[in-house]
Amino acid sequence: MDTLTAVGGDQLVQSFRSSCFGQFTDWKPGYKYNMALHHVISRAIESDDELIWFYICGQRVCFTVSDFALITGLNFGASTFDTTAEYDVSTVEAYRAFCAPGRATNIPDLIGRVTDLQRRVRDEDGSLYLRAVLVCVAHTTVCGFDRQVEPWMWALVDDLVAFNQFPWGAYSYKVLRHYTEHCGVGQKYSYYGPAWALYVWAIEKIPNLGGAVGKAMDETARPRILRWGFRIRTIAGDVTHLFEQTQVF
Repeated sequence: MDTLTAVGGDQLVQSFRSSCFGQFTDWKPGYKYNMALHHVISRAIESDDELIWFYICGQRVCFTVSDFALITGLNFGASTFDTTAEYDVSTVEAYRAFCAPGRATNIPDLIGRVTDLQRRVRDEDGSLYLRAVLVCVAHTTVCGFDRQVEPWMWALVDDLVAFNQFPWGAYSYKVLRHYTEHCGVGQKYSYYGPAWALYVWAIEKIPNLGGAVGKAMDETARPRILRWGFRIRTIAGDVTHLFEQTQVF
């Protein structure tokens, strides 16, 4: 948001606020408590249709697509846009402005270019910056990927109407399910996807976990992600016993 403010002022920020990711405009989650998230992920037992089942507090508990929708506020529905097709993005202005033509986009490099206002891209109305920020949010926050930005995302953001209508909720929920099922929990593992949604679900579901690792913001806010911030704790034992309670909410 600081970049959009510096480039186009309140008007550009309002354009982002009116987008499909507008709910993240003022969200400042702070720290994430990775050990608490590990306790949830390591207890995944099966996935069935639109449910992800966990064994928590002595019970089988499901995380549903409805939970995900209420927490994230992201779009669901059908889409004619094919994310598996091959796209030539060499003519996409936002891609050309922030990326080396013909090369894959490394997400840390992209974020660095978007936020480096000392080497500001020529963009009179801020529309290229808006598109680049939307790609960054889609890639890191909504989809939770830690890799190259795929060409389809640049092709999609070239049409802001299509980008805002894209069912990001349905897409990112599939990503979350995939990594929950295949992350290979062990001594060391990688977990991608919108993990923060699962984290918020756990905070609200498991007795006293919210008080241990969450920071209540606004109990009436919608979507529910805006109700929580995260605070860091250093002692794993502080939360371990909470996953052995006798019931969940």
